[in-house]
Amino acid sequence: MPHVDACAVARQAGLRYVNDGTPGIVRKPFGKRFRYTWPDGKPL
Repeated sequence: MPHVDACAVARQAGLRYVNDGTPGIVRKPFGKRFRYTWPDGKPL
């Protein structure tokens, strides 16, 4: 199988490639719903 450059494929599709190694918005369970927070824990 040939090597695929995920960043290039995402860019061609009009998307932005991110990996889970960088801090970002966090989705946490909250009852039957979810709560979204910034990496520092502050709500969106």
